[in-house]
Amino acid sequence: ELDTTPLARALQGDSLARPSPSTDVLRRAFRKEEIRTQRRSDGTVTIEGVRFEIPARFRVLLRPTVRFARWDLSSADLVDPRHGTHLATLLPIDKAANADGRRRVVQPVAQPNDVVAEPSGIAPHLRQLMVEYAATGLPPAYVPSERAALASYSAEHEHEDDQDNSEDTTP
Repeated sequence: ELDTTPLARALQGDSLARPSPSTDVLRRAFRKEEIRTQRRSDGTVTIEGVRFEIPARFRVLLRPTVRFARWDLSSADLVDPRHGTHLATLLPIDKAANADGRRRVVQPVAQPNDVVAEPSGIAPHLRQLMVEYAATGLPPAYVPSERAALASYSAEHEHEDDQDNSEDTTP
């Protein structure tokens, strides 16, 4: 009827096999998820008696959610508790390096900006809309009334007048 062997027929057809996940995906699939309390002094959490260091950018998390395998504490995962997404891989603290007296300086997560932009008086989104309207040649969608413009002008200059009066003190 088919004039072929069953093995040859099976090899000629489409494969219905699914690709197997990678070993990392399988390793992370069978992990326990728990909420731990972070030590504020050194930014570590303890899992099954092993200390793991939290990366500096996640030090603000007081109660981080971690995933780990009890039988393999060579690493743990820091995860987002709401979505379950992987944030960082936590590694155990090296006790020999930690016993050394030298300590790494913990850098702040965000550096403060030295240069502060001067406010121009126009909100950025409004400035963008004004540029778009100027490019099209159409009149602006909103034109402030003269009363509103005068009110904002007087409010700005009232503050300047107060500063001028405080500097000019005559007895």
